Amino acid sequence: MHGLGKFCREREAAVAERRQILDGAMASLGQTADPQTDAAIKLVAWVTHGVLRPSGDDFAMLRLVLLALLPQIGGILLMVGRSAMRPGAS
Repeated sequence: MHGLGKFCREREAAVAERRQILDGAMASLGQTADPQTDAAIKLVAWVTHGVLRPSGDDFAMLRLVLLALLPQIGGILLMVGRSAMRPGAS
């Protein structure tokens, strides 16, 4: 077996360097990937005159809570609506 040659090592180094640049660019893009979150942060800060400054993680957790609760609330509303429409219901 032969070891890696000079050109192979140079190419591997170039690939590794480009990969680091790409990973850095992807990380910075991932932080601002949700423009709605940035707009919501600015809106809350503006409405509260800077008293509240939520982070992107705060809105991510709020979105998660809403995704879990809204279907449940919808089911409860359907249940109440159907029971109110039954004949003889008061």
